[in-house]
Amino acid sequence: MSTGNLIIKRKTFITMIFLGLAMLGVISYTLLPVELFPDVELPFLIVRVNSFQQSDPETIEKEAIIPLEGAIGSLENIDSIESYADPNRGMIFIYFKKGTNIKYSYLKLLEKVNGAKSTLPSNYFVNVIRIDTQQMAN
Repeated sequence: MSTGNLIIKRKTFITMIFLGLAMLGVISYTLLPVELFPDVELPFLIVRVNSFQQSDPETIEKEAIIPLEGAIGSLENIDSIESYADPNRGMIFIYFKKGTNIKYSYLKLLEKVNGAKSTLPSNYFVNVIRIDTQQMAN
């Protein structure tokens, strides 16, 4: 009996072999360890400024963003700082050099921002955002 005839006459047997191989592949894939998943930390942090009152971007920049940038600028290992302001809110992106311990930098940034909050008008809400890649991977 040739191979072609075997496949045609034993359809159920061949189908079961392929289903078994597919199941084995799915099970093997789900049981693969994630040890080789890279431990990546994004080298930036974000400071968000929101205004409780109606404000234009120039006012937010003058009253909140520039003083915060002054306080943030004294941190170590900063590569660059970018900011923008929209009506009623602003964002400051702090980019760090590669190899910087982001967790430590986050704590230092919190200290600087909390110190600068006292100089800002009371109608601003400021918070620091850290994107955790470990939570995104799970």
